[in-house]
Amino acid sequence: MHVVLGYEAERVRTAIELGALRGLVKQFHVNPDWHRENGLSVLAAGEALAGSRFALLVGDHIFDPTALRALLASEARTGESLLGIDRRPAAREIADEATRVRLDGHRVVAIGKQLTPYVADWFDYSRLTGETPWEH
Repeated sequence: MHVVLGYEAERVRTAIELGALRGLVKQFHVNPDWHRENGLSVLAAGEALAGSRFALLVGDHIFDPTALRALLASEARTGESLLGIDRRPAAREIADEATRVRLDGHRVVAIGKQLTPYVADWFDYSRLTGETPWEH
């Protein structure tokens, strides 16, 4: 398991170390720009993840695990990233904080917090294929 740390890094690391399953191998990475976009955290672990499939989970988002299992079971082409989105209407205070996506059919064509118009909120779990989806 790769964990990218940012805000309160040592406190989070300690909580993970104390609460993780016995024997679970953990590798920690630090994102010094944690106060910026979530996608930068992937870059902090980029070398360790290069060439492998992984699931990106944001620690403060709660979701139904069956949705993640379905996403992980989905087929992806080489170089393709899959993104779970929530199309349900959200309360304004949640929608204002959410990362939004714009779609063209089933393809994500834009992601951003200030995106308008948008069709769904990024639900903050995605299965990626080892190709870093963000330029740096």
